[in-house]
Amino acid sequence: MPIKVNEGGSNARYEEAAEVVRATGKLRTQQGESAKFAVDLASIRASYKAKRKFIKALAALGG
Repeated sequence: MPIKVNEGGSNARYEEAAEVVRATGKLRTQQGESAKFAVDLASIRASYKAKRKFIKALAALGG
């Protein structure tokens, strides 16, 4: 999902990717799809668990 995460180890890239995830969550909530987003978010966290800085960036956004 977040292509920027795969581009390398820049903190800015992780923050940018986390922002994309946050924006997606906001849109899903507006469309009444919060449960679907929760599933997506869990999948993202599982897929990118080795990217600790990205996971930290998600947490900082409340994701």
